[in-house]
Amino acid sequence: MTWVEPLLAPQIQYSQFISNGNRHYRDLPDVTYSKEDQVKALQHELESLIRVHEISKGTVISLQRQISLQECQLRRSESEKDTLQRHLKERIIQIKAMSSKFSRLREEGNHEEMMAAIRKENCDIKELVLELKSELIKQNDKIDEFKTQVLGLQKETIECQTEINKLKEEKHNIQSKAEDLEYSELHVKMDLESLKTRFEKFRSKIIQITFSAPGATIPKVELTDDDILEAMQ
Repeated sequence: MTWVEPLLAPQIQYSQFISNGNRHYRDLPDVTYSKEDQVKALQHELESLIRVHEISKGTVISLQRQISLQECQLRRSESEKDTLQRHLKERIIQIKAMSSKFSRLREEGNHEEMMAAIRKENCDIKELVLELKSELIKQNDKIDEFKTQVLGLQKETIECQTEINKLKEEKHNIQSKAEDLEYSELHVKMDLESLKTRFEKFRSKIIQITFSAPGATIPKVELTDDDILEAMQ
């Protein structure tokens, strides 16, 4: 047994470590790439959620504008309704006054020409009252329609706001997952660099021991792991 053989014995034991280290070294990039792919997928999903969130916000703003417009029209219609009711009340009072006046003239038995004019005016007022009542019915229908539209828009706005809140929560969850993956990826890269440094130091030590025998020269070309293992044998 030469003096080199005791040195080579532990080297042979380390050869398995080199082989295992190479496999582990090759596997680590796959883990890193996998986490990078997951981060990219989460970022893509997050961007999609942000786009949907912005669209939903725009929809809510549009719905709020529609509600404001419908409420304005509703107030206008209610104001018109109040005006119609006031005119109708005035005409009814006129009819009652005309009827009372007509009754007094008829009892007196004179002023036939005036009575005829009063009858005509009374008839005109009654027709106007009918028109006002018809217009009032239409106005009530319009108000009911506006109220229904406002309620529908308010319901749609609430649903849209609920969806926005849901999107915000999903966005927060995705951001949290992405941060966790980035943190994990950073640790994997740090472990990879640490292992790479340890492996290179260990490899240099093996090369130094392997080629430290008398008469042995370290090749000038870069040695592969197979070259080192072959030299150790």
